[in-house]
Amino acid sequence: MEAPEGTHLFPLSPTTRRRHRGRGGVLDNMTASTITNNPSFLATTPDHDSDVCMLTPSPDEMVIQARGRRSTPLIFSPDVHLTPYRGKRATSGRLLLLPTRSSPRKRLTLTDSPPSPVKRSPITKKFRLESVESVSCALKGLSPDQLVSLVSRLMEKKPELAEDIRQIMPSPDLAPCEERLNYLKRNVYKALPNTRLESKTDSMAYNRVATHLLAFKKTLIDQGKVLLEANQWPALLDYSLMAWAYVRTTPVWDNPPHNNIRKQCFKSLSANCMHSLKRGEWSDEVYLDIKNKMIPLKQDSEEI
Repeated sequence: MEAPEGTHLFPLSPTTRRRHRGRGGVLDNMTASTITNNPSFLATTPDHDSDVCMLTPSPDEMVIQARGRRSTPLIFSPDVHLTPYRGKRATSGRLLLLPTRSSPRKRLTLTDSPPSPVKRSPITKKFRLESVESVSCALKGLSPDQLVSLVSRLMEKKPELAEDIRQIMPSPDLAPCEERLNYLKRNVYKALPNTRLESKTDSMAYNRVATHLLAFKKTLIDQGKVLLEANQWPALLDYSLMAWAYVRTTPVWDNPPHNNIRKQCFKSLSANCMHSLKRGEWSDEVYLDIKNKMIPLKQDSEEI
């Protein structure tokens, strides 16, 4: 039974058809040229002109011959161009890993997911929840002038608070004032010469510490002025006696004009003591105690 024209004796698989589509003309030319140019084939078949159609090679043999030729198809075939040769794969030194592919469902889930909320530390959340701050913490950020203005406004609105504030008002703290004076006095002695060959009381030494002496005098006068304006007479007297000891420890220079800063400090402290004794209210015992403390100060200054 003869096969219809354009068909094969054995049906080809779909994979074979897909890989070798467009190669029909090439295979026909190969078959004809193989039969015509093969002398052994012509010798064994004396009557080859009449039996060409019956001695057609099998489809598998034609596929094998086509694979060996590796000829370019005559028509456009994108599958052939995109498929790499096995020889090139074998020559590569290492195997290439295929990229991982995610499913369409997973990609849609990733792209459509809303952005995650911003993560904040527990400390930030705690501060946001604390909307009302304590008054004591807020007062620490105010300057002395702002505190005075705040208390004055409260007393204007509520005059009955003035007596309560006066009763609970503490005496001024002199520790920061003493710490500041001690710091400036140390700067004076740090600037003095350290070698034994140089004098520590001559004009050269004075020129090295003159700036620190001026800073010491300015701070001493300004601190006493604040207490004087506040009418804090007991605190002003205590400050004057405390600062007197620091002025006494300053250097005494060989040149008398260089001791003017020392004399000005003593004069300012003596004036503060006189204001405190005249305007303050003192008992007899306290007055005698103050007198005993001020008697040794006469040897340092005639103003006392």
